[in-house]
Amino acid sequence: MSDNITDFMFDFETMGKTPTSVVLSLAFTPFKRNELLTFEEYVSDTYYWKFELSNQSSDYNRTIDKDTLEWWDKQDADVKRSQFNPTPDDIILTKMILELHQVRKDHGIGNKSMGYCRGQSFDFPILQNIIETVKGDISEIPLNSAFFPCAFWNQMDVRSYIRGLFCDVTQDKAPLPKGSLKGFRHHNPIDDCARAILHVKYAEKYAMGELDIPDEIDPLSYK
Repeated sequence: MSDNITDFMFDFETMGKTPTSVVLSLAFTPFKRNELLTFEEYVSDTYYWKFELSNQSSDYNRTIDKDTLEWWDKQDADVKRSQFNPTPDDIILTKMILELHQVRKDHGIGNKSMGYCRGQSFDFPILQNIIETVKGDISEIPLNSAFFPCAFWNQMDVRSYIRGLFCDVTQDKAPLPKGSLKGFRHHNPIDDCARAILHVKYAEKYAMGELDIPDEIDPLSYK
């Protein structure tokens, strides 16, 4: 068994599908590789940043996609408001990078850590683009987007990883025990990170024979 290294899951909500898209928020959840916690515990352990939107296009040339805005119009109204309505806690991108650097340091996230997201061609390129865009404004820390917040060779796509564990290209989520996801809200990035970690953890345990797939499955496992 490998050392109990700290890995992480992260998730952006955005106004587009490209690396230059305006970003609404970011959730980032450090987790121990050899521990299984509950959904509520992973939610509690998640760091969350909601971003100022007013200057992203003018100062950083970030873009907005009409189709994505139309997609947001079809989502849960409360979740959409939580992403789009401004709050006093909204921060600029440079502050997020500085705070993320400190989170990484506090949790011992380093060269052996794996970084997970649901869609490796989406979240990592957005984060790398932000780093390359703002690093000229940050003198406090050295920044290299190939190694922050993890080394590029340790970037993990949740969907591909789970498909491999099940040996089934159609199975990109793991069935979770009934009651595992109480309070889950889809497209809330905090909840999405916590659920994705459970998908990874349970898929690993099913693959290694440490747990059997439960008879009663939480219906939110697949939604």
